Amino acid sequence: MKASWRWAMVLWFAAGCGPPQIPLSDGQLAAQSPFDLGPDSIDVSDYPRELRDAYDVFRERCSQCHTLARPVNFPAKEWGDWAKYVDKMHHKTGGALLTPASERMILDFLVYDAKRRKTTPRFRKELDGLTALYARVKRERGEKP
Repeated sequence: MKASWRWAMVLWFAAGCGPPQIPLSDGQLAAQSPFDLGPDSIDVSDYPRELRDAYDVFRERCSQCHTLARPVNFPAKEWGDWAKYVDKMHHKTGGALLTPASERMILDFLVYDAKRRKTTPRFRKELDGLTALYARVKRERGEKP
């Protein structure tokens, strides 16, 4: 009996009849990058106080122009990488959203968080999942993955 069950499953998957996929949400279909598809917040309860404060500044300022999921899931880890992107965003707003102090707070937070969360195998696995999901999003939109 067990062998016939296994063969039935093999034939089911070989025929492309695997488990049904959950339909993509409108938010997922609107994603502009794989990073938009991940979580949009971070548990910073055990971060140092000044970095929890910096997280608040990050959330308030960066969410003005894009989803927070994008930087939360973006794999940059080094100061220079983050500085490049924060500077780019700063210029896109005409310098209206960030003061030098708030820019420094955001950079300090992003670098600390990256070294804390984004160096783990778990983050790498989550990023691989987001990349696969984004390929599916692009196929659903009729784009090349």
